[in-house]
Amino acid sequence: MRLLAFFDDPDGAAALNRRLRAAGIMTRIGGIDPHTYRPPRADAIQVGLWVVLDEQYADAIKLLDDPAHVPRRVLSATEMDAIERAAERRSRDPVRRWLDRALTLVLGACLFGLILYTLIDFLRQS
Repeated sequence: MRLLAFFDDPDGAAALNRRLRAAGIMTRIGGIDPHTYRPPRADAIQVGLWVVLDEQYADAIKLLDDPAHVPRRVLSATEMDAIERAAERRSRDPVRRWLDRALTLVLGACLFGLILYTLIDFLRQS
């Protein structure tokens, strides 16, 4: 993923994002530039427009100057959606694994406690 440009106006970033995606270039709008200090105010946000696939970066640059340029690799909206869904699943997998392990540990501890309680109660009654 490579940064194409920073925008002070999120609407400008969104417009270029729509234009590039319509041309088959997969892009993503990022967040605030952490290297730019600005006083805290509502219009002091800077967003980045990123080209997701490195192989499409040169075509994205050419499309900025020449809207008629045809990219070498054009992605359909369906392909872009599939790539985004796969990336989202991959980013959630570590969290899910951690939650599964934590839940297993908690349930195991509860089960161990129940068995221990039952065993102690049984030994007291004997």
